[in-house]
Amino acid sequence: MTSRILKKALCAFMVVAAISLGTTGSEADKTGITLYADRGLATKNDIDTEIAAAPIKYKYKVYVPVDDVLKLCGFTLGWDPSSNSVVAARDGHVSYIVYGTKTGILWVDDQRYEFETPPLVYNGTAFISLEMFAKLSDDDIYIVGDPAMIKKDMRDTLQSTYISDNFRLSGRGATYNSITVIGNTGMELLYIPDSSASAYASMVNAVADALPYVNVYNIAVPTACEFYAPRSMYTNQTAGIKKIYEQLSDKVTPINVVKPLMEHANEFIYFRTDHHWTQRGAYYAYKEYMEVKGEQVPPLESFKTVNSYNHVGSFASFMNGTPGASVMRANPDLLERFMPVYSAEGAAYNDCNMKKYRCSLQLVYPGFNSYSAFIGGDNPLAVFHTSNTNGKKLVVIKESFGTAFSSWAANNYEYIFVIDPRKFNGFNGNNEPFNLKNFYMTHRFDDLVIINYPGTISSSSYRSSVLKMLY
Repeated sequence: MTSRILKKALCAFMVVAAISLGTTGSEADKTGITLYADRGLATKNDIDTEIAAAPIKYKYKVYVPVDDVLKLCGFTLGWDPSSNSVVAARDGHVSYIVYGTKTGILWVDDQRYEFETPPLVYNGTAFISLEMFAKLSDDDIYIVGDPAMIKKDMRDTLQSTYISDNFRLSGRGATYNSITVIGNTGMELLYIPDSSASAYASMVNAVADALPYVNVYNIAVPTACEFYAPRSMYTNQTAGIKKIYEQLSDKVTPINVVKPLMEHANEFIYFRTDHHWTQRGAYYAYKEYMEVKGEQVPPLESFKTVNSYNHVGSFASFMNGTPGASVMRANPDLLERFMPVYSAEGAAYNDCNMKKYRCSLQLVYPGFNSYSAFIGGDNPLAVFHTSNTNGKKLVVIKESFGTAFSSWAANNYEYIFVIDPRKFNGFNGNNEPFNLKNFYMTHRFDDLVIINYPGTISSSSYRSSVLKMLY
């Protein structure tokens, strides 16, 4: 197969992209299809056909609706559930377009091709990049207009996220103070009720409505039980996260961190003695967030590490006085601390105007043997000015799962503001007001991440504390 030839002609307000895709066959045998960037319409041999969607751009690559385009090119299509693939057959050749992968995987007969970006499912329609299409067909596609750049919409791609049983523990375990202990591992067997998913999505949408000039992202983080609980104890948090993401408005970009966590479930991404994830687990979530934004973070192995091996986390105190606490203390965790590449000056405050100083902060404390090693734990407002000079500003609205996540942000932001809604507006004894709209007018931040785990997602008190920040 020869390479694709891309021809562009620009005029006034129109871009016409002609894509010539070389494989076998003569020029006379080729199909010529015209697609329109502003509507779901295809023209072939002067005949118009309505199609599922207009072309789109993702990470600056053009994508077209795969079913419609391939059928117009004479392919017979099917679905292979065992490989999660669209099967396309024509002229004795069979191709497999694999969905739900990190990179693009295509098989043409027995030849495997890999691409930087995967096929997409966006707003219920399956898309394929023209780059991948070039390996499938010798047909010409002409695109009239400039396709809209989309955000990677994880409400759709979560549909192809599957939780395997490869790492599940065995045994019945025992429960103490709502913590289940299986062998030497503690777990919170949480789930997300439909009512909580709806209320939480409504809260996130309200934040996005209040901040129309900010890029708003939502990250719902599963707990360890999603990947490691025995099958009989599985609570299917992924289903609850899907329900949240399905109800988010177009003003919010949801981030699917379930999939990268599943892909790295053989690593130490959750503590055994603590309800939190590790900084390693938070890295894979942060990396996914940045990839959705079209940006990169350094490889995990490039960071300097400081480790200790006697960390005993929150479960010991949650189960204090029970046999479960004794199990936790007898089986301490590894505590990995990945030190930031950029330096940072940090401080904690009790107020949004940064006048009521609490203490200085570090992004990562090499000497702390607790989860507070990450940004000093939970404070009402934590502010970091990093040596990254790109001028970008991030706000993180979080509970404690957001602390390890925030420790990575110096790689991509000059200013990081970490807000704990549980510690403002009369909550937890702090009567200092916090108004997000006023905070934006002062700091003009670029991005806002709302990150929570199922226990907080289901908390009406937490949702109320966030909503109170909007008025």
